[in-house]
Amino acid sequence: MPFIEEDTVEPDNEALNYVKSKLTTNYISLEGYSTSDLQLRFLLDRYIIKADTTEENLRKELLNSFKFQVYTILSKITGRSVIVLLYKEDFSRFVLYDIDSEKIKLICDIKSLDELIEHLKIVIPLKRRSITKDFREKGYLKDIDKIFRDKEHPWPPNIDLLILNKSLEPKVILEFTKTNKTNIIEHELRKYYKEDVNRWKAIKALSDTIKTPVKIVIWAEESNLKKWGIKGHSVKVTTVNEIIDNSNNRNQIYNIMDIEDFVKTINQGD
Repeated sequence: MPFIEEDTVEPDNEALNYVKSKLTTNYISLEGYSTSDLQLRFLLDRYIIKADTTEENLRKELLNSFKFQVYTILSKITGRSVIVLLYKEDFSRFVLYDIDSEKIKLICDIKSLDELIEHLKIVIPLKRRSITKDFREKGYLKDIDKIFRDKEHPWPPNIDLLILNKSLEPKVILEFTKTNKTNIIEHELRKYYKEDVNRWKAIKALSDTIKTPVKIVIWAEESNLKKWGIKGHSVKVTTVNEIIDNSNNRNQIYNIMDIEDFVKTINQGD
């Protein structure tokens, strides 16, 4: 029985889950990244502790995981650490690690949530700002995220999908954005640019540091697509550079395609 499992916050993202199910290339999701002054500070990830055990066993399981290989590669590319939090869902234990390209360092193994917050303030000096995906419905937030927000130290935004090449190096980042009210064909991100500007700039900082392009995938539930008269399961795709560089341009470039065809382009590396 494994001692830990990956923590996820958006299980109802139909498009993301479909893409995951059809990918033939390696990929991971990361549960956070922090930026400051348009520079990437840290990458972050989270796991749930499923069974009581020693810190040594937790460390061994993490060291033997597929994601640990990716953490070390990302650290080497970016020159930044990957901060990994392991926690019990009843908040009775928190284990925090600092992982770089050469080693894994234990920051703390503690029982106090308040003490964890103090460690996070030192390791990840976060600010209360809009890049934390505040537009996400409350129902998507896990209990630990609600607590972090209540403590005015919100956990940073996640990386939906980081697609990897055969050497486990980053190839493309996929960020998913859902539209509920506006027809997917008519939905334009420039209309919301001012309120989401910190989010896009943070993603751009991530992209520049990892040296990896970011594709933004606008999606809608199939029931809404049918209501709008759109056949199949279409998505609307653009890039973070296009959003920032043409924020005031009515002619932002989007590609509308069936999600299955979109996955094929990712698998082919196009």
